[in-house]
Amino acid sequence: MSKKLTNLLSKFGLEPDALSWDYSKLWTDAKCDEGCPECGCDAEITQDGKSDCSECGHKEVLPCSVCPLSDLQLCDWNEETRCSPFPKTNQTWSDK
Repeated sequence: MSKKLTNLLSKFGLEPDALSWDYSKLWTDAKCDEGCPECGCDAEITQDGKSDCSECGHKEVLPCSVCPLSDLQLCDWNEETRCSPFPKTNQTWSDK
């Protein structure tokens, strides 16, 4: 869990364990519709974080609509580290 998210939870008097999620349940080949952050088009993607936008080719269209952090409006995504369910690694998503 990111430091930003941990700080936000403590601000509301919640323990970090209150949001213990098994993010591996998101990493499937299941399909979902997601808006591309680059062009805004809806794209059918897989929930494994490996999908690119079929319209503009933007890399890393993540399945935010099925993320429990999004439901709670606690998304911790940023360009430097990405997010708790899909953290940045040395690999690009297309290398996985």
